[in-house]
Amino acid sequence: MSAKSAAPDQDGKPPEAGLFYGWYVVAAVFVIMTVTAGLGFYSLSIYLKAFVAERGFSVSATSAATACFFAASGVTGLGVAAFIDRYDPRWAITAGAIIAATATLGAGYVTELWQLYAFYVLFGIGYAGAALIPGTTLVARWFERRRSVALSYASTGLSLGGILLTPLAAWLIDNLGLGGAAPWLAVMFILGVVPVTWLLIR
Repeated sequence: MSAKSAAPDQDGKPPEAGLFYGWYVVAAVFVIMTVTAGLGFYSLSIYLKAFVAERGFSVSATSAATACFFAASGVTGLGVAAFIDRYDPRWAITAGAIIAATATLGAGYVTELWQLYAFYVLFGIGYAGAALIPGTTLVARWFERRRSVALSYASTGLSLGGILLTPLAAWLIDNLGLGGAAPWLAVMFILGVVPVTWLLIR
């Protein structure tokens, strides 16, 4: 169902028949941004600390690898934007979540420098597919006159992720080690993104 066919009231106000469906999309994007920011963007410093302390990589090498996350995310974002203009954004979000979760799981097995770089590149690709670009695009499609309000609500998830999930990721890694925490973090990424994507996003 397209936004146009399901959302005749594009001002974002609840119609008489019930709540405007765009707000359900906002809720879904809020959750997705909470998870991707908390377990992705804001957790980069946690991974840096773990790779240095547990795996013996230098701070400079790990910082350089972290830069690959931003490079991969930026380049991938261009492709994601083009993809969601033509195809169902849910596939981009799902693929991004799976790639990010796979990278997270692989973090537990990183022992070589090339593996460290591969982790950050894959993590950046997955983050770009699941996070900000698809989310803001989806919300913008559903709203016109109240677009800025809807985007503000959805983007609040970015901060909430840093408040709630990043400390949880740090606790898991501190107590279980990178290898023990990685499977849990990967599962959290999938369960936090994929179900809400297919249940609420149209």
